[in-house]
Amino acid sequence: MPLPRVLVAATLLVVCCSGDRQQQQQQQSGGFRLGRRQADDEVIEQREEVARGSPDCALSYVRTYVASNEHLVTRLDVDDLGQGATAALVAGGPAHTFVSLSFAVARHGRMRFNVTLYGKLPPYRKVVR
Repeated sequence: MPLPRVLVAATLLVVCCSGDRQQQQQQQSGGFRLGRRQADDEVIEQREEVARGSPDCALSYVRTYVASNEHLVTRLDVDDLGQGATAALVAGGPAHTFVSLSFAVARHGRMRFNVTLYGKLPPYRKVVR
């Protein structure tokens, strides 16, 4: 019975193609997520980055978010709420105390990102005397 084998192959092809489409949509979006949420972590910073490219030139800048000297970043969520902009991690991130992100907006473009840092206290603390 070759018909069931063809049906299974067609089903697998549809499932694989839909997964690729979801990955492509996530890659086209300027947002991303890094790290993992942990049981005792908390939101240590949440900001909205908004900018607009001018008609003459594109806009590009780097912003650094500092958790604190006590908290370690466990997860970074960068959600793209607009279109025509990109965000990239350039330094720090999970297991560090800071995150530096680079934002870029095309000419006539708009940018709107929601940046959320999750963190927790490390299992050890440095004792200062």
